[in-house]
Amino acid sequence: MQFPFAFFYVVNLYIGGYSLEKHWQNAEGDLADYEYELNGEKNGEMVSIRQALESDSWDIVTLQQSSWQSTQYNTYQPYLNALSQYVKKYAPNAEQVIHQTWAYEQGSERLTSAGYHRDTFHASYGLRRYLLGLVWYETLTGNSIEANSFKDLDEPVEDALIPVIKRCAHEAVEKYHTCVDKNR
Repeated sequence: MQFPFAFFYVVNLYIGGYSLEKHWQNAEGDLADYEYELNGEKNGEMVSIRQALESDSWDIVTLQQSSWQSTQYNTYQPYLNALSQYVKKYAPNAEQVIHQTWAYEQGSERLTSAGYHRDTFHASYGLRRYLLGLVWYETLTGNSIEANSFKDLDEPVEDALIPVIKRCAHEAVEKYHTCVDKNR
């Protein structure tokens, strides 16, 4: 998929640490338990998944398992399929994407059994969140991040690091697609 636009907005339905099972229970009950965030800003509004899906004509909807269960496939089903059908019902034209979680820092007890020992619990506001945003941008839009001029960061970052991080993000997306294509 490739999107020719340079601007898009992101809505996040926030409940920290929720599993796919809990999200499905909320969907079934049409519970307005989610903090509505638009481009990272909370507005105090609480919504249900259905309300958010019906509020716009979405291009992409992402689903995410709680990070502490993300390595356990048996925790995904039947909830992921049920949520996928729910999204299809209320946002029929949206592409659905699974948000793969990041790894935890070395020594973290959250994913120790899975052998992930790389990153910290949450990405920093500066370079690390920027890197994640670049990967998301290129993955979701199909546009190369290398020519994109956006660099509005929450913490100062040396200008010399920006092209390096862009190259790393671009290479990560390319390698991911190579792995996925090999396994299809």
